[in-house]
Amino acid sequence: EDGKEVRFPVVLTPKEKEMARRVCLAFGQMVCGFDLLRTTMGSYVIDVNGWSFVKGLPKYYEDAAAILRQHVLTATGRSPLM
Repeated sequence: EDGKEVRFPVVLTPKEKEMARRVCLAFGQMVCGFDLLRTTMGSYVIDVNGWSFVKGLPKYYEDAAAILRQHVLTATGRSPLM
């Protein structure tokens, strides 16, 4: 309908989570999207996406808000329970 391909959230393996961390660091981002190709020989990052991929995805906004909240709490020395 909006011209975008269908995307599915996936659970990342520990190695894939490390790959995600490295992609974010490489691009200087706290949140970053990328395309992952899973093969029998391992997983590979094949594309790093712009921000348009998040439009209309409530889970992205929920996850980004949680990350931003934690970052602000850590930066200000406050506890999540405060």
